[in-house]
Amino acid sequence: MRKLFLFLVSIILSCTVWAVDYSQIDKFALTAPPVTSKSTLRKAVAYMTKPYKTDEEKARVLLAWIVYNIDYDYFLYENQTQAEKRHVDRSVKDSDILKTHMGVCRNIARLYVDMLQFADIKAGYVGGYAGEGLTEKTYEDYKHAWVYVKIGKKDLFVDPTWAITGGKERSTPQKRSQYRAELKARKKSKGGEADSSKKVDSKWFLVTPEEMIKTHFPDNSQDQFVSPKISLNNFLKGQSK
Repeated sequence: MRKLFLFLVSIILSCTVWAVDYSQIDKFALTAPPVTSKSTLRKAVAYMTKPYKTDEEKARVLLAWIVYNIDYDYFLYENQTQAEKRHVDRSVKDSDILKTHMGVCRNIARLYVDMLQFADIKAGYVGGYAGEGLTEKTYEDYKHAWVYVKIGKKDLFVDPTWAITGGKERSTPQKRSQYRAELKARKKSKGGEADSSKKVDSKWFLVTPEEMIKTHFPDNSQDQFVSPKISLNNFLKGQSK
């Protein structure tokens, strides 16, 4: 009977761990002050992380801010050549994301790393390939960037780009002239406008290395944080299952 009781307790505790409610933390991110530069970004990070004690909570509120405030730049992505995409979107300036609140995966990942480091959380940029159903012929078309983060003693990952869901898709004008007008208008604004209709996809928040390697293959094998290391060939074989 005691064994059954302990078993049930372990089930309840495990469910509690996985069913973390971040809704209030996410909501607080909407109250952050405007961001237009590195200095205002640092102030916003200090404001958002002040109420929280754990690195997990701090990492979450900062991710929520990115989800609500940053739009994925579909126009830029779709109008790049395949060669540009394979070179980690080098045509994009990282500094522009603070003025336009638009960016591709590289810009978004670097922004999140900056925010985590401002909060004294160990984090790093990871470049590589990501997706599902990738093959030897297609994987190079899926260049991607995500973030490594240290929470306590755990090596975990966050994909701030894939965590962005919902929203009004404000950043995808169909014509180049409209796109340039949108960029100009955003640079003149005072920090953009948070979109509370967006949602954080928690699937991509604090992902274990064992789970992340199923869909994300880093350029540097040291960024896998799994042992033994997974080869590209084995990664692609796993994609076909």
